[in-house]
Amino acid sequence: MVQIIKKHWYMPVFTLVYIILGLIFTWPLVTEFSTKVPNNMFIEAEHTYVWGDHIQVYAGFREHKNMIANLAKNKPSLQKEFCYGEVDSECTLTTLESISKIVFSPYWLHTMFNVFFDDNYVYNLVILASFPLTGIAGLFFVQQIIKKHAQSLSRNFQLVISFIASLFVVLAPIRIHHILVGHRNGWLLAGFLLQLFVVEKIIDTKKYNWAWQVVCVLLIVYFAYTERFYMLYGLIYSAARVGWYVVSHKNNYKKAVDFFIEGLKKSIWVGVAGIAAYIINNGGILNSIGNSDISNGRPLDLITFYSPKLWYIFQRVTLEHEHVIYFGVGPIILLMCGILVIKFLRNWKETNKNFVYELVFFLGMSVLFLLISFGTSTPVYEFFYTYVPTFDLSRTPIRAMFLVIPLVSVLTGLLCAYVVQKIQEKEGSVVLQGGILAVMAIAISWSLYSFEPISLIGLPQAYEVQEGEKIVFVPVTEPGHFFGSLYEFSLSTGNATSVNGYNPFITKEMEEFYKTFGNDLNKRAQQGEDIENTFLFKRLEQEYGVTDVILMHEYISDPHLTY
Repeated sequence: MVQIIKKHWYMPVFTLVYIILGLIFTWPLVTEFSTKVPNNMFIEAEHTYVWGDHIQVYAGFREHKNMIANLAKNKPSLQKEFCYGEVDSECTLTTLESISKIVFSPYWLHTMFNVFFDDNYVYNLVILASFPLTGIAGLFFVQQIIKKHAQSLSRNFQLVISFIASLFVVLAPIRIHHILVGHRNGWLLAGFLLQLFVVEKIIDTKKYNWAWQVVCVLLIVYFAYTERFYMLYGLIYSAARVGWYVVSHKNNYKKAVDFFIEGLKKSIWVGVAGIAAYIINNGGILNSIGNSDISNGRPLDLITFYSPKLWYIFQRVTLEHEHVIYFGVGPIILLMCGILVIKFLRNWKETNKNFVYELVFFLGMSVLFLLISFGTSTPVYEFFYTYVPTFDLSRTPIRAMFLVIPLVSVLTGLLCAYVVQKIQEKEGSVVLQGGILAVMAIAISWSLYSFEPISLIGLPQAYEVQEGEKIVFVPVTEPGHFFGSLYEFSLSTGNATSVNGYNPFITKEMEEFYKTFGNDLNKRAQQGEDIENTFLFKRLEQEYGVTDVILMHEYISDPHLTY
């Protein structure tokens, strides 16, 4: 027992530090932990406040609970998220589809917390839990790499360096902004870091290598169900890392290639099975994309709208979460690593070449994906938009920062390890080494803190819906509007569906529905008419199987919501 504590002392210590940092970086959330949730969204002039995507999270984890309960009772579940591509679809899931969506859900943590805590606690607990989960995963990833290049340092020193480097992923403004507005990629970053760690284990481990490859493939499949950009970047990183390993070990080229081919033979069946399951169980998504106005990709004009300007990299406070490219002292880390690479290249014969190969790989990948993050503000993005599959389906280039941040954390670890080892070689004191690391930790944390208060908000009214109902919500708006999230939030209270709920891919059929019914329904509601006794509602009954209309009285008088 004593040996276990000595070996894993860092887990409780670092977990506590991550939690404390979480409380600081989300202040004043802890003061209203049971009554409100964060809402760092734009404040719109037309509305007193705007609910963010966090209410989609509520809809998601409630649906996850409902699906588990329905499966236990042998009842069918309804898929609410993407069925609106075909507005007359019943959206009933098969048992196999229900099981796969339960297993590959991003809401397991919420569902487990919800066994013991009510909804508000659940949401805020996941926000807080994301700090230690992301931190520990980031620490594992960084340590797996730097331990090969810091062999003269004790394991404890390596762990401290890895902890400091992990602060980049834990406290990254883009992660915190996204998790505060309810984007699940904020907490799923922990799983992505775990996948990157597994890739490193595949490279470094011979024993049970095939098992690590199976885990890697399963994580990629998981992200195919949850956040597809993590799947894409995970595949890119895996291919680049393995390719770089083979190239940098050209003296053992054949052995390196054979090593990976043998591993792939043992794990490829998992990938094939996962891809097949994904296609079968996400037919609605694929169909929705295929019938939508983005079937040939998002227009560059839209991507330009979401592309951060070059100077945003120095802008500590960015109101809109899809433009957050600031990452503190990260650019300085990149610059210092670039200078270090030049220094090594000038003294190539006396250089530790494996260390340089690592620096070049992580520096090159960091700079490349940082440029991609700027979207159309640089010419790099357009190349990927044109030639890399699925790149043109995303409207938010900034998501590439979720790969940049882990890469920069590795560079931070390598840089710290190099400096500390140089001090050690010159017989510098442990106090000096520790002091430099402490300064680095403070500099990273301070540079990533926003110094802006976090806005908090209560939950909107949830309209109770009944089993089997098919509903039209009024006002009728485009799915991209935040009202789509409100509709989805209301649907999560029961096993009902809606013909005008949330869908990121607007199909031609949906557009026709909005043109035909949207303006008329909104106007009649504003005039106080009894919609259910109109010819329009009879037509909705006949054409779309609508059973009820829910009037959201607090919004129907807003003139901005009419066509």
